[in-house]
Amino acid sequence: MTGRLLPPLLAMALLAGAGLSSNPAAKSVELAADYDWNEDTPAEQLRRDQCLMSDVLRLGGTAMAATAKDGLNQSPERLRELADRNYWSGTPLGAAYQTDKDVADAELERLNALHDSWKIPGLETPGGFKSVADFE
Repeated sequence: MTGRLLPPLLAMALLAGAGLSSNPAAKSVELAADYDWNEDTPAEQLRRDQCLMSDVLRLGGTAMAATAKDGLNQSPERLRELADRNYWSGTPLGAAYQTDKDVADAELERLNALHDSWKIPGLETPGGFKSVADFE
């Protein structure tokens, strides 16, 4: 007898559940329509600034890493100023980039001078390379 009652009870439960699930979907559509997807919230902007500085900390040179570490220790407002992508030149991060670039250029010049000092007159360079810059 319970075997005959089980299918109708399951069918009623499914129909009752289907009737309830349509109402929350309508509310979620209303909420999505009210949200302005083009405007960044302060939390989103803070996360973007933190991500930029953490990338600079991992991938930048010595001066850029120090600037990024200092920026991550600041208030959200100060971090926003330091991580502003619209104004690169004249910022601490821009100055740190230039410092790291100058250090890298000086090291490259040093390596080129060292390579050139190894040249022996009348002897060809194997592979046709003339300087370290040819490897780039």
